[in-house]
Amino acid sequence: MVFMNSKGQTVIEFLLILIILLLFIQTSSVPNAIDSKNYLDDIVNSSMGENTLNIIYNDIVEVSNLGSESSKKTIVFLRKGQQIDCDSGVNPNTLKLTVTLKASEDPAANNCSLVGSNYVCTKSMDLPTGVTCTTAGFAGFPLVLIQEKQAFTILIKNISGVVTVSNV
Repeated sequence: MVFMNSKGQTVIEFLLILIILLLFIQTSSVPNAIDSKNYLDDIVNSSMGENTLNIIYNDIVEVSNLGSESSKKTIVFLRKGQQIDCDSGVNPNTLKLTVTLKASEDPAANNCSLVGSNYVCTKSMDLPTGVTCTTAGFAGFPLVLIQEKQAFTILIKNISGVVTVSNV
């Protein structure tokens, strides 16, 4: 009888040590894995947003070079947290990308600032001289995102030297 209690005590001690070890692993590795995933998502999100910005920029330049009454339809992808707009505030000849980051720490990037509880990064591209960029429904892209990633068909038109970007 004494022998069985000794075995039972050893098993309980082993299980207790195992539980403590699993608890330690969970509390130390899971938060780090989540932070790493958020950083990777931010890198992918920023890169894809910059690629989309370059596609739209190149199409705007192409349409503006083709002359009056030219147009082009383009399919672009935006992810949750991205917004591309013509910067109509300070400089109407600027195409601007805004990306909201998931990571909670300072990304150490030059164009990022804390807005509320999230960091927001921006990149702007100046359009060629003589091209005025206006938007019709273009700034509303983030409001209609219903998935993690969504495709949009945009129409870029040149009417008498004014390039208009709209969501089709």
